[in-house]
Amino acid sequence: MRELYEDYKRELSELTFNSGPKIFSLTSIAKENMTSARAVTAALVEHIRSASTQCKLPAVYLLDSICKNVGCEYLRQLEPQIHS
Repeated sequence: MRELYEDYKRELSELTFNSGPKIFSLTSIAKENMTSARAVTAALVEHIRSASTQCKLPAVYLLDSICKNVGCEYLRQLEPQIHS
């Protein structure tokens, strides 16, 4: 799980603008790793909190894509995080 977290963080660091293909790729990785939703969610939330201002919006678009296209466990993991 730690390896997935680190890999996903690395991939997130490349999401510096609203790139449809990159968001699709990161959404697909999240879908393929539903059993490790906690690691993906932790990486995404940390990225959104620490990203520079211009990188936050693409990450929020990714969050939206994961919620809409994958849902399930990600919604449960993200729900308590969204408000904060």
